Amino acid sequence: MRHEKKFRIQDASLAEVQQVILTHPSSFGVAFPNRIINSIYFDSADLGSFQQNQDGVSERVKYRIRWYGQDLLVARSPQLEIKIRNNEFGKKEIVPLPNFELDDDGALETIAKKYIPQELMPKVITRYVRRYFVTQNQVLRATIDSGVSYYGFDGYHYNTTPTWDKAIILELKCKKEEVAFLAEVCQRIPFRIQKNSKYVNGVFATGS
Repeated sequence: MRHEKKFRIQDASLAEVQQVILTHPSSFGVAFPNRIINSIYFDSADLGSFQQNQDGVSERVKYRIRWYGQDLLVARSPQLEIKIRNNEFGKKEIVPLPNFELDDDGALETIAKKYIPQELMPKVITRYVRRYFVTQNQVLRATIDSGVSYYGFDGYHYNTTPTWDKAIILELKCKKEEVAFLAEVCQRIPFRIQKNSKYVNGVFATGS
């Protein structure tokens, strides 16, 4: 189980947010090369997962397919991620999936019917660039997401025109037993902690 804090930042540039992390007293360094993340979020016809998030339900499960890389249309080495939330803590279960192409009629549907509960349908694609950092003691990880875009779905067919989100998303993550250290680090970050879900933002942005 891990704990995380999120910052949705709209009044600072990417360079400014990155500078805050790199000059933090906890000595963050680059942990991993930047990469593009593509995710397809699934939900029920009545948007049950979306509504649970809005209502603040403490225990909830979210399904998404994620892959990395510049190519949005071809999902190479994708994986199903089942995100399990329990109050302030969460974990992920990961299942490797076969490659597929978004423009290949039936490909996504075939995978979904095999690996995802049948009552769920694709609702939103999110896509962004992620930057990775870790504290010197390797206890706390930070990610900065920028260039966020959303694509809605009509059934299993996605809308090829993206909706853009100008916000910068900063997330700090640690294991359950390091929550006190996370709180200490957050005190030295000059942005406001607030709830943020890319899936929820995508539903609002695309009308899915």
